[in-house]
This record gives sequence, structure tokens and C-alpha cells, in this order.
Amino acid sequence: MTSPPLRTYNISAVTLLHGRADSLQLIAAGPEQVPLEKSKILRFVRTPAGRGVAVVRADGGETWTETDGGHNLARLDSWPSADQVVVLDGGTYGLLLVHGQFSDLPVAGKLVATYSSDNAMLTLHSTPPSTLRLPRVSYLFSTPSRREHESIVALTEDKFIFHIHISGTPHPTLVLHSYNNLPLFHAPRLLIAVDPMAWSKASTLEEHDNLLSVSDDGELCFWTLEHGKNPGWRCTGRVRTGRSSFRMASCSSAKKSVLGTVRFAV
Repeated sequence: MTSPPLRTYNISAVTLLHGRADSLQLIAAGPEQVPLEKSKILRFVRTPAGRGVAVVRADGGETWTETDGGHNLARLDSWPSADQVVVLDGGTYGLLLVHGQFSDLPVAGKLVATYSSDNAMLTLHSTPPSTLRLPRVSYLFSTPSRREHESIVALTEDKFIFHIHISGTPHPTLVLHSYNNLPLFHAPRLLIAVDPMAWSKASTLEEHDNLLSVSDDGELCFWTLEHGKNPGWRCTGRVRTGRSSFRMASCSSAKKSVLGTVRFAV
């Protein structure tokens, strides 16, 4: 049932035809709708392992995490405005990319970080706060959780890549692990994050592509993030499409990619 609140039922056709009241058996139900949820949904952002999701709305948004063994979702937190959101650790950590000054948010024991283009500062609102100065950021996303840390990738407008750890000891802290460009002869025309559809609870430590770069002549390059003493980006495959008239691209974690063009009729 898609009308609020979202609900899932088992329905017995036999008993339903006989008009029995027990024909509908409730399996799961979401919480009642709040005023914020009437705002238009712009996009969803999920954790790589799929244990948490953020809803980015025209007027703010909220963070959700799975409950009841994955059969239900519970609302964790909400915020008044944000341009981009990164959800970490099943919704325990939430990062908000906000253009403008930070306003106090009801974090309820969770961590929130904001990026302000005014001072080029990424701030993790922990106790005490942790800050990291970055160039102008165009996109943030999280990578699969590792045993020793959470990890964030920040893409800048000039296609520079920052790899950031959240250290848990003695308190949550933003740590710049590496920053570099992709090892290409020319800067890519497009640089996008790979959709993490294949990253499950059982495979978060397996290697998957993190980035897709697209050159001016339509060459696709798939990249995975290297951890360890010599961090960097390793190309896992290349495809020459011969396409140059593209405006957008998308890529799944199975290397299934699409290039799109936008045409306007006169």
C-alpha cells in the first residue's frame, strides 16, 4: 500500500473472497507522514552496503536506516536544507554538503558534516568539531565501509579527487588520506561515481569500481580506489565507444554504462 504510511501485506485470495477480516496480514509498516515529507523528492542517496538511505528534498530531507532485519525502515534525522548528502555506516553518520552557513541541526547522537563554499571548509560536527579545507567540491560520495575507518571521496570542479577518512579514535576526525588526479593524459570530460548496486552486506570488502571517467572522444575508463601505503586510482577496464556528442553518463557497479545526449526541437 503506497499511501502514507507505506505498508506491506500478505493477502489470501481464498479468505478474501469469503469476506474474512483476517485476509490481510500486515508484514511491515513505515512511520506516519510528517510535514517535511510533503516536500518534493529530488533524489535518494544510499550507503554502499544498502543499510541506510537519505532523501534529498526541495526543502531539506531526512535519513533512514533499515530495521527488523532489513524488513523495515526507521527515520533517523532530518535537516532544513542541503545540496548533497553522504550517508555512512547505515545512517549512523550523515554528511551534508551545504552552500552557506551551518545552522544547528538536531543530530540526536549522530554526526553531521557540512561543506561551505564561502570558506571552502568541510566540517564534521562531532565533539569537538573536525574541519578540513578543500577546493570547491562538486560531488561527495561514500565507499564501502572498512573495518578500520569510514571513507569519503570528494570530487572538485576541476576533476581533482580527495580521499578522506573518518578516524574513530580518540574521537571522530576528518583525515585527508590522499588527493590526486586520475592517471590520464588529458582531463576527462565527465567524472562520475559508480552506482553501488552490487555492494551488499556480505561483499563490502570486495573490490568494486568507484569512478567512471569519460573522455572527449567517448572512451570509458573504470577506476577502483587503492588503499594502503600507496593510495591512488587503478584502471580496471576501458571501452572505446566512439561517441563524442554526449552530455551525461551513468554507470553501475557491473560496468554497465550509458551515455546520454540532450536534443532540443525547434
